[in-house]
Amino acid sequence: MGFRNKGIKDGKLELGKYNIEPTTSVEMLQSDEFNVIKTKNGIVYTSKSPLELCGSNFWVTIYFEGIHIKKVELSNADEKYKMDYQTMDTAILDNLRKENDDFLLNHLGASYKENLSGREYEYQWGKIMSYFDIKSAEAGIVICYF
Repeated sequence: MGFRNKGIKDGKLELGKYNIEPTTSVEMLQSDEFNVIKTKNGIVYTSKSPLELCGSNFWVTIYFEGIHIKKVELSNADEKYKMDYQTMDTAILDNLRKENDDFLLNHLGASYKENLSGREYEYQWGKIMSYFDIKSAEAGIVICYF
């Protein structure tokens, strides 16, 4: 079973073949499967194809500060949610927000905080949030490591 399902609350994600956790360092990712962007403060890895997490496919962006993981962003890879500011459809975006919230609810249970932009879960190792931004036509899930 590995990290699947039960590990999400512990900050452990089984993303495709990668086991991501609060102690993950930049060396474990294979750059041929990610676009790599070096920034002033670290490195950003963006998946070239969707990765599976708990039966759902996501576009994945992983942020490292120095060599240590700081954040993972998940964007639903289902074609029905593909859009940008010009092609934005409020109903589709609302459905995407609901699907992200349901994913978190199904895998993490009730959240301690819920607002218009999404659900929020806080743990000793970090935080998991869904987000929704109508202006940028974006909705996703973010895992932040402290």
